Order: sequence, then C-alpha cells, then structure tokens
Amino acid sequence: MLLKTKFLITIITAAVLLWLADIKPMPAHTRQKNTHSEPNSSQEAAPEVSDLYLADTVDFPAPPPVVVGTRIKCDADANIYVVYSPSPAALGQNGISRMGQIPVSKIWTGRKQVVQYPLPAIPGYEPASRNSFDVSPRGELYMLIHAHSRDSERKRDVDYFIVKYKDDGTVESYEKVRGNEGESRFQPIHLAVFATGEFLLSGTSVGGERELGTFAGIFDRDAMFKAPITLGEIAAGSGVTSAKASIKPETNLDTNPVSLESNTFTVTSPDGNIYILQGTRAPHLYAVSAAGQVVRRFPLRAPAPDLSPSQMATAGVNYLFIDWEHFATGGAGENLGQSGMITVLNPETGQVIAIYRLPGGQVGFTVPACAESPDSFFFLGASKENQLEVVRYTARS
Repeated sequence: MLLKTKFLITIITAAVLLWLADIKPMPAHTRQKNTHSEPNSSQEAAPEVSDLYLADTVDFPAPPPVVVGTRIKCDADANIYVVYSPSPAALGQNGISRMGQIPVSKIWTGRKQVVQYPLPAIPGYEPASRNSFDVSPRGELYMLIHAHSRDSERKRDVDYFIVKYKDDGTVESYEKVRGNEGESRFQPIHLAVFATGEFLLSGTSVGGERELGTFAGIFDRDAMFKAPITLGEIAAGSGVTSAKASIKPETNLDTNPVSLESNTFTVTSPDGNIYILQGTRAPHLYAVSAAGQVVRRFPLRAPAPDLSPSQMATAGVNYLFIDWEHFATGGAGENLGQSGMITVLNPETGQVIAIYRLPGGQVGFTVPACAESPDSFFFLGASKENQLEVVRYTARS
C-alpha cells in the first residue's frame, strides 16, 4: 500500500486475485528472429535522473480513487482504464472480494469523461466475478471473468469467459475459454490481448490427482487453446535467464510449463507483441509474439536500490515506461524515504533513454497511470474538492 498526502491507495496483490478467482490452492510477427539479450553497455550507462514538473490538471465529475485495483491499463491515446472504489466502506465487509464485481472505469482524458464497463450476466450462470482485464492499442477492452454454473449437475463447476466491450461500456460479445478435455483443468487468472486479437492467458492447472501446477498459453480469437508457452526459469539475483525460452511443441494442457509469475505486468504493443515484465528482485522484460515465440528478452535494472516495478505502459509509439516504487518490507537498513522513479526504455533494444524522479509531497496524487509521450505522464489522483483528478507531469518546467 502506498500512503500519499491526501488519501490512501490500496494495491490489491496478485495473491489476493488468486483467492478472488475461487482458486483455493492457491500482422504477422510470427517469424521474428529469436534474440535473447544480455546486459549491454547501453543498459549500464544509465542517463542522468531528471525531475518531473506539474503541467496541468483535469477534474472529472466522478468520485476519487481511494481503493485502486492492482493493475492500471492504457490505450494508444493514453486513456486510463482502472478498477477503483471511492472508499473502503463502499466495499462492505467483504471488500477484497467485492473488487471483482466493481466495473472497470475508462478515464477518457481527451473528453473529460468516465465510461464504466460492468460485468455481464451470463445465461445459465450465477453472477460473475472478474479475474483481470486488458486493453488493445485501439482501446478495445477485454475482461476475463469466471462464474459458477446453475446446472444442478455442474453446481460446483466454474467456467471462464473472455468478454469484449464496445466503447460505450456495453458488451459486444463473449466467448467461453476452452482447452483440451484431458486430466488437467486450467484455471486462468491473468489476461493479455494481442493487437491481432489472440490472447495470452496464465494461471494454474490442476492434475488428475489434484496436483497443482502453473500454466501460460496462447488462445485464439474464439478463446480456444492453441499452445502452451514458457518464459524460462530465472536465476534469482543473477540478472540473466538460465533456461531457453521458447514455445513448447505439445498441444494439450497437461505439459504444465512454467507460468507467468504473480508479480507480472503486460503491455499490448501496436508492433504485434505483448511485452511482459516479470519479477521484482531480478526483473526481466520479454517480447512475446502471437505465435507464442519469445522474440526478445532483456534484464532490467531498478533506477535506485529498494525499488520494484509498480506499473508499465506505452510511452508514445516506440517506448515503454516503468514506474518503480518502494514497498515497505520492514527489513534491516530499509530506506523508507526512497521516492519513486520512472524509467523510459526502447523495447527493441532494452536501452533506458530517460530516468525521472517523481515529484514528492507537494501534490496529492497516487501513482503514474499512463503516458502520452516519453516525457509526459498522467497521474491518477483526487482533487481538493474530493473528485477524480488526472494530473499531467512533464520533463519540462
């Protein structure tokens, strides 16, 4: 959780999302060359740290984001997609589980408008809960949901659906997630959508004797399983990968490859890839194609000690930005005064082109949400009038 000067923002962790999802045990870029990059001189020669300056603020006729879900998404126009509640009390006694029923809000920065995307009612099923959501570069919102069947013979069964929405917040279509009918049961938790319309799902798999595993795979536009994928084992603290990352040839869910970790951020890029930031102590950035190939990977380095990734999104056409924050652990020698930072990098090379220091203390805001360029960032926060506010900071005063 991050305590800011005006209000409290509660980050819902991925471990909570596992419980939320009722998991009790817990165009054509298909022939890109596979390049696995190690640390290079461009990554080691980091640019100097620059300050961000207040540019302008935009108030919205909506309540402030006091309790915010764990992931914020952006489209190519830097519109903000977020799940939030105006107060912990509004969530009731089962506050954490209630986050799964709260609509996704699109904060339309150019129109000064908020559009909500509620969960749909699926015929034959109990009310659904959201596992995750993602947004395509064109601003198409997709939601991964789960629901219990009302069929008396399947009362305890849970099915998963991918829902596509229209711009006005109404449902355009939904598809049931389908895989093989083998002994393993796939329970998806995280959704990422390719610009070409395919999906990357990750979660858990339960075997015939209830053996719990992890899973990540490519699904087609009809939510039908195509193939599993693994990013490779990461040697903790080494800064390099210790196993080859590639698509596995098997075509069923029983292979149980290494899944995406819980501390994972994804960005859908117009270049056809999904960029995956995985890990905290030794984070890596992967570029995954819709064919399931890991076409690039880079080790990432925090801009300062004790900082971990908190947000990732596009920063203009050819760049990504990563927000790094300090999360208190209570460890010996911990620097509780460490301020957050933003790095901007080229996802083609892994080179960091800019490092920004977050403005501290003088303005009440939460976390960086989206960026319209490599030097202009939107923060999500609350105004003095206790309304939803978007604050823009730039590298130029």
